[in-house]
Amino acid sequence: MDMMWRLIFTLIFLLNIYSETFSFPLKPSNTPQRIVSLGPSLTEELYLLGVEDKIVGVTVYCNRPKEAQDKEKVGTVIKVDVERIISLKPDLLLATTLSDPAQMKKIRSLGIKVVTFPSCRNFSEICEQFLKLGKITGREEKAREIIG
Repeated sequence: MDMMWRLIFTLIFLLNIYSETFSFPLKPSNTPQRIVSLGPSLTEELYLLGVEDKIVGVTVYCNRPKEAQDKEKVGTVIKVDVERIISLKPDLLLATTLSDPAQMKKIRSLGIKVVTFPSCRNFSEICEQFLKLGKITGREEKAREIIG
């Protein structure tokens, strides 16, 4: 029984750490105004949330919706042009686990908030990611409405 409590405690502890990865304090004053998206699915979700006017940069693979093709290109999902990203003056960079960790570290060191999303493996994780993106962008209610 003692082992079971240790396991439960460890699981709760790890879940708490995992949830902190996505924490982003939300007040109207710190809702992102200039977003760079390094994930095609993330870019699509930003459009669904209605914050396309805040997107200042995307990857060459971000081609949906069609309007995303007109956004400034910052590289690929894996390798980005850090200087170009800096020139766009983003206050938030949305990355994936495919993004180069060294480049993300450099971008963070310049004071740019970087949020990394893991690859989704099922529908539930897609919904969870969408809700987190809604929270980060100040559109949590819209995200909940879309998910239903």
